[in-house]
Amino acid sequence: ISSVKVSDGSLSDTKLITIIIEPKLVINEFESNPAGEDSGNEWIEVFNPTNNTLNSSLWYLKDLSDNIINLNTESINGNAYYLINLESQVLNNDGETLRLYNSRNELIDETHLLKDEQDSEFSWSRKPNGNDNNLNEDWSLQKQTKGFTNDADLIPPVVTLISPVNNYISEVNEVRFTYLATDNLAQNFNCYF
Repeated sequence: ISSVKVSDGSLSDTKLITIIIEPKLVINEFESNPAGEDSGNEWIEVFNPTNNTLNSSLWYLKDLSDNIINLNTESINGNAYYLINLESQVLNNDGETLRLYNSRNELIDETHLLKDEQDSEFSWSRKPNGNDNNLNEDWSLQKQTKGFTNDADLIPPVVTLISPVNNYISEVNEVRFTYLATDNLAQNFNCYF
């Protein structure tokens, strides 16, 4: 609370004003078209990208059809994720927009119209994690990272045996292997036998 005093030299007025600074909370990832049955398998992840705990009581989301989805949690720790598992099919696969509101009904965050027709384990994710530039490019349809950073490496390294051919080893005292190891992100990694 702060006071503001205005004066014209002879008359003055003072008003008390309240300034509320809330930590930022973002819609970070959502699954609108999971593999198989949608009902009971859709979910939304919100992320607190700050170091401060956020009082999230009475916060809620609205979808494109104005369905209200309550966060149902009193607080979200700093640099933490909060998952909302939807009990029924709520989200639209043909195009969905989510809007996040605080306890004063103020719009805090929203997605663009995003479409998921894949019926798969792919979800809409902010890239990089928690990034909010209000651009379509903030979002990527990728393998879901529910409850983890959206920048997680989800593709395991691949080892391909080149020789011995057909995994055949004759009765010799010395065995030589030739292999190729690749990874989508790692520049260096170790292989053990």
